[in-house]
Amino acid sequence: MTSESPSCYLGPHHDKLNVIQIMMDQLPFDALGCYGHPLAKTPNLDALAAGGARFTNDYAQSTVCCPSRASQLSGLYPSNHGITSNMNNLEIMNPQVRLLSDHFHDEGYATAHFGKWHCLRPHQDCRWTEFRFLEESIPIWPQHDIEEVYGTDNVLSYGPLVHAAKHPCNADHTGPALITDWSIDFIQRFAYHPFFLRVSYLGPHAPVLTPVPYDTMYDPDNIELPDYALEEFANRPEIVRAFQGSALRVRDETPEDMTPEQAIRAHIAHNLGLISHIDDQIGRIIDTVQAVDIEGQTVVVFTTDHGGFWGEHGLLEKSGFTHYRRLLQLPLIVSCPDTIPAGQTYDGLIEEIDIYPTLLDLVGIAPTTRINGRSFKNAVLGGADPGRPDVFAEFLANGHVTTSLRTHRWLFIQHAPSGEVELYDLVADPNERHNLSDNPTHQETIAEMQGRLLNRVMVNRDVELLPPEDAIQRSPIYLTPGHDARAHEKALIQRYRGNREVPEFPD
Repeated sequence: MTSESPSCYLGPHHDKLNVIQIMMDQLPFDALGCYGHPLAKTPNLDALAAGGARFTNDYAQSTVCCPSRASQLSGLYPSNHGITSNMNNLEIMNPQVRLLSDHFHDEGYATAHFGKWHCLRPHQDCRWTEFRFLEESIPIWPQHDIEEVYGTDNVLSYGPLVHAAKHPCNADHTGPALITDWSIDFIQRFAYHPFFLRVSYLGPHAPVLTPVPYDTMYDPDNIELPDYALEEFANRPEIVRAFQGSALRVRDETPEDMTPEQAIRAHIAHNLGLISHIDDQIGRIIDTVQAVDIEGQTVVVFTTDHGGFWGEHGLLEKSGFTHYRRLLQLPLIVSCPDTIPAGQTYDGLIEEIDIYPTLLDLVGIAPTTRINGRSFKNAVLGGADPGRPDVFAEFLANGHVTTSLRTHRWLFIQHAPSGEVELYDLVADPNERHNLSDNPTHQETIAEMQGRLLNRVMVNRDVELLPPEDAIQRSPIYLTPGHDARAHEKALIQRYRGNREVPEFPD
């Protein structure tokens, strides 16, 4: 925890808008009641959406945690802020980048971040008034460690990934509960001072640790699995086919009387339970805002960093190279009773980097640095806003680069260095099951989308803020010719597993 001025000001209400940015981790866009999930119990987020603006076409700029979170905080695309994958210690954020919290700090706001960080930038550089880090969700976590820490009750896993387990603590002592306790304390102390609070919950990213009674809130037998066919991978790029059928590769430790399909249903049930637990924690924060009588001057924003597969396309979790809507389309809710009209639904295309300038616009702060994001304040306030013509995402790792461009009609994905592409008609095929890249009748559309994507890449870089040389030198995974990316990946996994014989990475 850091502590630098301002201290709590116990005086009359100020005339500035506070901002609370709440996010879950790896949340599918349709996993909430207000986004149409037939079983999800999320009354607090549903009420937040009903009291403000709900956005249906918000898209992330990356399919994995670090670059997406860095984009949210910087208003920049990953290739501009310098974090393009989750390869910790191999990438650094461009030191020229000014984060959203920097702007609030400079305007005299108290600023705080509580919960998951995972942004590959030292938090000491971000000038938080208060910062408390909590990491309970690690993507590569050996099965034996989970069993030692959390016991063996209801553990579902495959490979090195643990999917779900009952949390050993009760609901009042989980990571989300602790993050909420910190947030409530901060709001109570700074109720009469303008503040920017970022609340970053740990779920439902794997391992999904669901406390009692939420672990049995959803009956797996009532969960309908998504429809897919492994044959749909036949004409997809090789790097995508590598993940084919991952949802069915359930580890041997799964109970013998449970089929892979039953294990997936149990996994989804745990996800929904943890989401409901976090929703209740969000309710505690909203109750506190109301109790200290600042609801009318507090903008509450809810979103996530990226989505996750729950069996769609035969996949689980995520892959940086699969740029499908399950990973990139995000829930986004913005609410402030005295400022934002209630009951809005906005269907225009927006990007997560647009949240940065929109929040500054809402509170009347002008950005002091060039960014890629554009404000959608007019849409938040119920006015006219056409949205973006398309949304962009990118992922660079292991010697591969995947970029994508999505319009209301088309999804186009480009893979390098293979040169393979994907094209999906989102009107005829909203679930992106039929790759049209080999269809002769769509070659003109492919050429058009490829040109738009190339133009977008060039325009994106026009912010005079390129990754510095030291960042490039520390990113050998994808930028050094002839680098053995597979060896580095293997070493990284072994390092997480505690293999002391693995040599250190180069500085």
